Amino acid sequence: MTSGNHDLQETSVNLIDESVEAREFSSGVIADLDSFKLFPGEYFAGVIESVLSGTGMDKQGETAQTADLEALVTAVDTREFWLRREHDPLIHPIGRVLAAKTFYSPARNIHFVAGVVGFYDAGKIPNFSSIGIDVSSLPAPEVTIPYSPQIARALVEFNPHEIPPSIINEMMQTAPICVDLSAAEQFRKGEVSLAILHVSASIWLLSKTPFGTKLQERLGEKVADAAVEFLKWIGGPVAEKLRQITGRDSRLVVSFEYRSCEIEFVLKGNEGPVITAAAMQSIEAAANASLSLVDALAFAVPRRVTYGFDGTTNKWFPLHATTRNKGVITNQPYLIALDNLHGGMSVGGRRLPVTRDNTEIP
Repeated sequence: MTSGNHDLQETSVNLIDESVEAREFSSGVIADLDSFKLFPGEYFAGVIESVLSGTGMDKQGETAQTADLEALVTAVDTREFWLRREHDPLIHPIGRVLAAKTFYSPARNIHFVAGVVGFYDAGKIPNFSSIGIDVSSLPAPEVTIPYSPQIARALVEFNPHEIPPSIINEMMQTAPICVDLSAAEQFRKGEVSLAILHVSASIWLLSKTPFGTKLQERLGEKVADAAVEFLKWIGGPVAEKLRQITGRDSRLVVSFEYRSCEIEFVLKGNEGPVITAAAMQSIEAAANASLSLVDALAFAVPRRVTYGFDGTTNKWFPLHATTRNKGVITNQPYLIALDNLHGGMSVGGRRLPVTRDNTEIP
């Protein structure tokens, strides 16, 4: 995990030490660590201070503005800011930014964000059964039909430093009408970065519970047709184009939101056509089960639930969940030495829009 700003990579701690205000901020957070925990039992194997971002040219040739830094601080202040290992959605969050604040270095003439980061001990992360949830036996979801002016829509999100825009353009040529032709740009800062293609969709493009059936009865067969076309497109042209990317590992993420919780289904990106087709055929049943899992996690206030696909059994299964009241929950803890995590931090986000029209992504 590395800083997005090349100049900050070797001077992370120095920047904090050179600023009296930044040093007081970081030291104050660490001294009062308990008040920054989400819940009393949140345990950190280690806590470090780091520069999360800063102004100046980074290794990707991009320049952060002070407004970008303030947006990062606001994100940390207003909601849990989880950290993933190399941004990999298949791995549960390995830590969390506890606090962040923007400072200015007159000597270097840059603004920077100082942060305090807590890393979890994988051996102490609870699994689903330990909090009373049997993921193999969940009741039917208690769903309702929310009103939305956009009935069946999907949005493609990608990082142009990971996936060539030409590949996205080719995908869009065969996209069904439910897919928005304006893509969103994600940014991820780090020396090691996966090629992640994220397609966020309306819940009824994936779920076929009585909730979805009632919606189709109300809105007609166009909704059902859109769902079929959408999954065929994901399993066909999208997965095929993603397999053409060379030089880095990839991930294909399909997600939707339910009760303010993001539910994502993740493929490694290198699955062949047969396994990908099987994943798309079984994703509707998995989406139904995911609603039940979110309902079961309601007491913990779930933020994100992530599913992986087993190509041997051709079934989706819950990998991990992030929650407000219980933190990270996973049946597959990811073990990593804390020493490997020291240094600059890697952050990511989203910019909208990337396209200015329906044909070209610059």
